[in-house]
This record gives sequence, C-alpha cells and structure tokens, in this order.
Amino acid sequence: MKIFKYLMDKYINPVIVTIITTTIIALGSKAYTGKWLEWFKLIPLTTLKIFGVLIFLWIIIIFIFRRVKYLKYLDGPFAASSYAAPYGWISLGNIEYNKVIWRIRSPKKELYGSYSKSYIDVETPPRCPNCETELEQSHSFWGGYIWKCVMCDFKKRNRESYYREEKRVEKIARRTLELQDDKT
Repeated sequence: MKIFKYLMDKYINPVIVTIITTTIIALGSKAYTGKWLEWFKLIPLTTLKIFGVLIFLWIIIIFIFRRVKYLKYLDGPFAASSYAAPYGWISLGNIEYNKVIWRIRSPKKELYGSYSKSYIDVETPPRCPNCETELEQSHSFWGGYIWKCVMCDFKKRNRESYYREEKRVEKIARRTLELQDDKT
C-alpha cells in the first residue's frame, strides 16, 4: 500500500491532472468551435515555450529538493563500532594518506606493557594536515564526500567515505610494520 500511495502522490496524480486539463481544453474547444484543437491554436507560441521552460525548471527544482533531502538523511547520526582497548592504546605514529593524517595505534597487552602487533587500529576520523583537528564528513551533492576541518579552512573532496579509506590505511600500516620487523 505504501508503494501505491507513493506512486500516486509523486507520479500518477501529476500525470492525471495534466491529462484532465488537456481534455477539458479539448472538450471546450469542440463544444464552442466544433474542432478539437482550435483553442490550442489560439495559444501563442511564446506562451507555449514559456510554459515548457517552466515545466522543465519545475522538474529540475523537484530533483534538487529530493537530492538535498536524501543527503540530509545520509548525513544523519552514524553509529560506528570501535574496539575498546582495556589497557589503553599505544600510538604507533601517523601516516599521511590521501592528503590527510591518519593516526595508527595498537592496544596495550597489559597496563604498562608492550603493544599487540596482531591488532592495528586506524583512528577515525582522520586529522587535518594543517592543524591536526579531527575532520568532519558530509555527503557531496553530486556524489562522494566532503571532508572539512572545524578549526581551519581545510576542505577536501573525496570519492570514498573515510571509513572505507580507513581500511586502506590499515593495510598500508600493517605492511609498514611488517617491513620494519623484517629489518630488525
């Protein structure tokens, strides 16, 4: 039922109104002039062009409003799951990837002990390359994402979410640690 109601409200009703309006004009023309299309010929060509442009603009505006509404829905609250380290974290350093800073860390094995090499965590969100403040992410109107710094004027467009980019950085960090272990 919801699908039928949605189709009626958004698509079928406007088509029905257009058909009914055209039919009424044609019936009036037939009743007064004896010809179905006579009244349509009385409408100046300029008026028809203006009407066509207005309908085109109306369709574009509807598209824009629907896209903005959808983006607001996408930018709503997001619940990200994260691993909680019982003894805290040890920072393993930073990696610059995709023109932003990513902090790499690992959970401590014990309260004052060494870190666990089996688990690497990339801190999300990434940090601004200018002031190292956490970046905010929002959806771009034409697709992709915009990463903004709340402290300075840094702004970056990216095709992927920083949650997807985090997985790539994790692979790079893991390989970097493997190469360091091979050297020692």
